[in-house]
Amino acid sequence: MPFCEYCGRPVADNEVCDCSNVSPKEKKVKKASSPAVKIGITAIVLLIVSFGAYFVWFTHGLMFSQRIKSTNSAAGSVYKAVNSSIYEMGEQGYNARGYYLICSDRSKNISIPNHLDEDRLYNSIRNFFSDSERFEWFAVVENDSVTYSALANSWKSKPVGSYPASDYSGISYYDTGFIETEERNKATLKMLYADTEKKVREKADDEDFLREILTTAEPTKE
Repeated sequence: MPFCEYCGRPVADNEVCDCSNVSPKEKKVKKASSPAVKIGITAIVLLIVSFGAYFVWFTHGLMFSQRIKSTNSAAGSVYKAVNSSIYEMGEQGYNARGYYLICSDRSKNISIPNHLDEDRLYNSIRNFFSDSERFEWFAVVENDSVTYSALANSWKSKPVGSYPASDYSGISYYDTGFIETEERNKATLKMLYADTEKKVREKADDEDFLREILTTAEPTKE
């Protein structure tokens, strides 16, 4: 029995195989995608990549915002602890008033009054804020109350919190106001301290400023 020379199928005598018009050497040519299909696929891929990037950015921003709120809350705790300590020391007959910058690192304290019992003040702060030794922080005292505080896990770590804070999510510099988001992301406690130290030293030398905010009070106990 004869066979088709193209496909090898058995054929009857004088039978013409249906595949006789197709050469075995011919290769099927893949039909090219139309430009519209290519554009559509590219657009879908770009959309997926863009959505993924946005999701990562949004999640990171949300987490950073939550961390800012947490550190702002801790800065507020320092603010309240120092205020409460000043009041308590006054009730006990010790004078903690003045214009000065007090820090978790005592070597960074600025313009501490001679009459201030630092050990008593730090012990009192720990009583009102048990985590005060877990963080690095500083606070500005004007007369008998705190007007500004800032806090972070370390002097160079981020994020850093402050009190007062903008809508409980932003931070501010001392005596300046709230800073923009892009600057907030760059801020460290070291940067806020450097700015605050400069201003405190300048104001401590300003007799008119001191006369305005301070009241004359001699310590009743040493």
